Amino acid sequence: MLERRAGISDQKLVEAHGSFKSATCNCCSYQLDTSEASSIFWKLIEEDKVPGCPKCNSGLMKPDVVLFGESLPARFWDSQNDDLLKCDLVIVMGTSLMVQPFAGLPNRVRSTVPRLLFNDKAVGVFTKGVQQEIKDIELVTLPSTQNSSRDIAILGDIDTSVQKFLTLLNWTISDS
Repeated sequence: MLERRAGISDQKLVEAHGSFKSATCNCCSYQLDTSEASSIFWKLIEEDKVPGCPKCNSGLMKPDVVLFGESLPARFWDSQNDDLLKCDLVIVMGTSLMVQPFAGLPNRVRSTVPRLLFNDKAVGVFTKGVQQEIKDIELVTLPSTQNSSRDIAILGDIDTSVQKFLTLLNWTISDS
């Protein structure tokens, strides 16, 4: 829920793997807001108890996260075409780009859209003919086997790399 804590609005947020913001009963589909730290749901979890449904008293409450084998939320599928066609820049961070459908998302933007990777190593589309690779925020020009001058990989510790990148842009991070 880092995005929510950062203040990103629901309209701009696509939680592809769901969220711990709510939980749903497996019997009656009652949905409980669990976003408050004081939520009874989380108190029961901390006590190693399984939260029961407060409405029907027979079901169990499951956080609204996507588990292996479950479908991704409809919002993920509904919004990606429109969102990817509108974007001006793709930033990929901290991933192996091995699992579909996420691994294919950087390829779905217009061919003129720059793609920027912050990661410990080059992955996915960033392993084939990346024009520029940056290590410790020092630019290195690489031989290109494809026309991928729009791709830049910034490799190394992500937190450190992002901070250095923001400093180079003269941007500051607010603690508020």
